[in-house]
Amino acid sequence: MSDQSNEKALLERAEQERLAVWKAHEGAMLGREALIAIDHAHLDVHERLVLGQAIARIDTLESSLQTRLRQLQQVAPVDAAQIEFDRLASAWRADTRAVSSLTQMVNHPAYQQIIAMGPRAVAPILREMSREPGHWGPALHAITGAKPVPPEHEGQLKLVAAAWLKWAREQGHRW
Repeated sequence: MSDQSNEKALLERAEQERLAVWKAHEGAMLGREALIAIDHAHLDVHERLVLGQAIARIDTLESSLQTRLRQLQQVAPVDAAQIEFDRLASAWRADTRAVSSLTQMVNHPAYQQIIAMGPRAVAPILREMSREPGHWGPALHAITGAKPVPPEHEGQLKLVAAAWLKWAREQGHRW
């Protein structure tokens, strides 16, 4: 498995765990609120003690969950744009694999959603383009307004990618 695949898998696992921890955190807070809302006047001494212990346990759990969320953020910071781009690009590639018309490719809903991401999509597109040249020029043009590809290079994916990556470096983009 390549370093990029390992990094992507780590990011996905961290995001899955982060979502699970966040849901547990929300559940704990809802449970705590429900326990606090109980009318203490109708409880005997033992029930009040048990209720207080339950709230204390939830507070401890909540603290542990917050600590874990901070750890996950340090291990693999969420790059929501990359995750969204990967999901959309995967759908786009699957649906347009047998399509030869560039017009049909760029009019695909997933491709249009990538364009709709705006500037957040630029770094993920450049990453993708640097790994494997593809039909990302129209998306970059739609987002940035730039046209760095000389007319004689149009249609030649490697040359198109090289022109866009050169332009991106000159503009100070990092990916």
